[in-house]
Amino acid sequence: MATTKRTNLVIPEVMAAMVNAELENKMRFTNFADVDTTLVGQPGDSVTMPAYEYSGDAVVVPEGEEIPLDLLEASSRSVTIQKIAKGIELTDEALLAAFGDPKGEAARQIAMAIANGLDNSLLTALQTTSLSTKGDVKTVDTINTAIEAFNDEDLEQMVLYVNPKDASALRKAATNDWTKPAELGDDILMTGVFGELLGAQVIRTRKLAEGEAILAKRGAVKVFLKRDTLIETDRDITRKTTVLTGDKHFASYLFDESKAIKITAAGETTP
Repeated sequence: MATTKRTNLVIPEVMAAMVNAELENKMRFTNFADVDTTLVGQPGDSVTMPAYEYSGDAVVVPEGEEIPLDLLEASSRSVTIQKIAKGIELTDEALLAAFGDPKGEAARQIAMAIANGLDNSLLTALQTTSLSTKGDVKTVDTINTAIEAFNDEDLEQMVLYVNPKDASALRKAATNDWTKPAELGDDILMTGVFGELLGAQVIRTRKLAEGEAILAKRGAVKVFLKRDTLIETDRDITRKTTVLTGDKHFASYLFDESKAIKITAAGETTP
């Protein structure tokens, strides 16, 4: 008599761990965001959080006159918990006839879908910043202008998100201002760093169109985690299929817009 073994079944606990490992390797924006787990296990589907507002651009001050002092204000924003999910159904015929491990491939694609959904949400949050500059993102001058828009004396660690084609052109234009990833050592912020320019570590992403970029400091965006990735499986015994689903409950928002700058082409209209 045949004995069913663990290798014949989908083990949700193992796949959940695998999905979370996949997420760590595929994130672009999420690895730079602050993650808050205080909402885990708490009731409610929305939360009101503080958000710092940009205090305004620097102004020209004549010699001998006082520097005008602006207020640093914080408003509150209501963030609604959202769920991103992905499901795949496999027939027994597909499992028996397929080459390789279709159940493992299904879990891998669920991981990719959840990672992209979370990343897209954070990109949307970063793009809501009111701080922006215009220029050719393939030039060092434009990046330098964006960095100066932060208007601070201490250069904190920064990340420049840019389209891969623009990143390649920027590296060629930077010459002596470009630092290779291998030279960053322990200062490297995350996997996937293409290099560093003027203190900003460059991350390539196709989620940004050519001609646009985002310069961000740590603390610009936050992720409030309600429930981490959950993988579940089920059998439809009447149709003889195996269903795999994965979901993640979270809220992402722009926490400090003074730490995020949107760079657009000179002729483009900025919202």
